[in-house]
Amino acid sequence: MHGIIDIKESIHKIEVEALLKEKILALRSNHPVKILPERDLAMQLGVSRMSLRSAIKKLKDEGLLIQKQGSGTYISPYATLDQIHIFIAHDIKHDDPFYAAFMAEMYHVFSKKQISIQFIDYENGGTHNHEKTPLIIIGIIDESKIVNLIQRYKYAISIHAYPDIEPLTQINFDDYKIGYRASIKMIERGITTLVHLAGPFKFPSSRFRSQGFHDAAKSYKVECIELTGKMNYDCGIRMAKDVIAIYKEKSSPIGVFASNDWMALGLMHALKDQGIHIPREISIIGCDDIPLSSQNKPTLTTFRWDFSLLIKEILTEFEKMIGSSDYVHKRIMLNAQFVERDSLIKIS
Repeated sequence: MHGIIDIKESIHKIEVEALLKEKILALRSNHPVKILPERDLAMQLGVSRMSLRSAIKKLKDEGLLIQKQGSGTYISPYATLDQIHIFIAHDIKHDDPFYAAFMAEMYHVFSKKQISIQFIDYENGGTHNHEKTPLIIIGIIDESKIVNLIQRYKYAISIHAYPDIEPLTQINFDDYKIGYRASIKMIERGITTLVHLAGPFKFPSSRFRSQGFHDAAKSYKVECIELTGKMNYDCGIRMAKDVIAIYKEKSSPIGVFASNDWMALGLMHALKDQGIHIPREISIIGCDDIPLSSQNKPTLTTFRWDFSLLIKEILTEFEKMIGSSDYVHKRIMLNAQFVERDSLIKIS
């Protein structure tokens, strides 16, 4: 009989804790919020003061409540972010358009919020425990190193995809959807032969864009050809020979999706030198929306990153991590904006 009573009491305690926690999380903010006195709160929740006292102790242990002597009990505020560590993969070039635009926006946002930035390398960042300082990981590094970093840092977010790494919160743009949408945009215009200038598949972004592009073409029974090379201007120029050969073989307009704008612009330069009309004969879509994309003649259709949204999501997740005892790591996929310009043939 006692055992049954103990079980019921235990279940009731859990229910009170859950109820109180739900109320607290709904009221939590960046400032301490005072809760009602114990007697009034018990009456409002319809629970005994003994059960409430137990729940308050539990939530104090979790860090959600704090008691100030002579003042009362308060909901603890979200931790403020005053410093963030940045780890950058060694193979990312400083003139990489994605990296450069992300860093520019990050400096702008962090300076307004008075968040200081410290760049770390693997030797110092990977050998010390960091209980409080959040970490942003930029680029792709060896799996053993990424695992070591997220073991050392309690709060870490990657802005590039690590499909096989858990637990790690990852916030990045949906590269699969970018490739898929590029394919659909061309198919909508009646193009029946698609070409993808793919980047190295060691980068997940390249793999996912390629997969999305091919999957859309397959679902619409449209031919899709892939050419692989480095993601730079010179590679786009070199690939022009193969693209022209495909166009002449088909004797009809074709569509090209390049993994980034530099490849697309290099291709456009070489095609114009050969007298190929863009977009009447060959339509082209890039990715990154670098400044030259809107200055080129013809202007380049591309995908644009919303870096302000990316940084907002990063800061939101850090606040959730730091303010929670049961944070669940997640993968957040953001949509890139499609920017239509002159290099894509119009829908007839």
